[in-house]
Amino acid sequence: MRFKKMICSPLSVVLITNLALTADNDVDSTSIGRKIEKFLAGSEYPKAFELVNKALRENPDNLTLRELRIRILAEWGKSQQAIAEYITLSQQANQNFPRLLYKIGLGALENQSGFVRTSALQSISELADAEAIPYLEKSIKREPTPLALATLGKLGAKSSISFLIECNKVKDPKVRIAAAASLVKLADTRGAAILKEEFLKGDTKTKMECAQALADLGDRSIIPFLQEAMKKKDLKLKFHAALCLVKLGEKGAISVLEKGLQDDDELTSIRAAYALAELRDTSIVPFLQKALKSEEKTGFIVRIPIVKIAALESIIKVGNKSVVHDLVEVLKSKDRELKIFSFQKVLSAIALGKIGDQGAVPFLIAEFMNKENSEIEKVPIAIALWRLMSDRDQKHLH
Repeated sequence: MRFKKMICSPLSVVLITNLALTADNDVDSTSIGRKIEKFLAGSEYPKAFELVNKALRENPDNLTLRELRIRILAEWGKSQQAIAEYITLSQQANQNFPRLLYKIGLGALENQSGFVRTSALQSISELADAEAIPYLEKSIKREPTPLALATLGKLGAKSSISFLIECNKVKDPKVRIAAAASLVKLADTRGAAILKEEFLKGDTKTKMECAQALADLGDRSIIPFLQEAMKKKDLKLKFHAALCLVKLGEKGAISVLEKGLQDDDELTSIRAAYALAELRDTSIVPFLQKALKSEEKTGFIVRIPIVKIAALESIIKVGNKSVVHDLVEVLKSKDRELKIFSFQKVLSAIALGKIGDQGAVPFLIAEFMNKENSEIEKVPIAIALWRLMSDRDQKHLH
């Protein structure tokens, strides 16, 4: 019970050490906690690691010190080692540590592998809370990406407004647009001005990226551009334009998306489904469920599983939770020949976290423990588990 109580509270090192180490007379809990917190705040991971290892040599069975060691490894970006030690700790203690799983996920933003960082970022964008903001800002300073910037807006990071304004100086227009769109979400009027400027000077794809944010603002001045985009052969562009028009009250554009659902090309129909899902249109669920039963995919770089993932994601967006079993099946897949095997598992784990179905927890735990899965797959599973377990614990509190 001591550890469950500790997990549900914020993972402050000082608090943890005070809770769990006071019984150990040979450990100065307050001193260790303060020093490690200071080292972590300054990204002095080697010093923090040396300190906790010294304490562990004196108290090798102290579970809280072992948690601290895993947290340090996680925030240091050493995800593989942190995951391995977490699994050992969890098995020996016969329990899960949700907050520690979350730290493993957040710390993966510092991983040396770009694939692991992207996997973490995708998960954080969909499942994280405000605690992720400083981790995102640190990551963006090293490698500014549109998804990371968009996530700041999604998490309501008002403390990051000045940081987002500075991103307007970056050369990459996608970065500037993502930062401006986040400013819009944070109710900063400068975001709309930046988007309008980018819209006026950009090429067609840049204009469309701006248009999606401007449509959310209700800016009807972009309608002529959207109407022209509807005439293009580029289906992705066409569907984005239709979605923006519907958001701006032009309901006639929805017929383009509905027609796309019936297209013989599955990629076209799935793109249409994604667009309709943004409108939370429950009428698309039967079609998507039919898509899940497809046997093969032609004319695309991978076999049908990626189409299934797209369908599952869209079903979730319209609030239908009937697909837990399908997601679990994708998560359990062992098809190593598939080029995007890891990507499927990442999306499946994220989707299960978003659904909030507690029945998925045992399957996620099993996949996290599975030695065949890599860091790329385990990081989003860790974050999904944290989200599901946190939701469960919150429900128990009420």
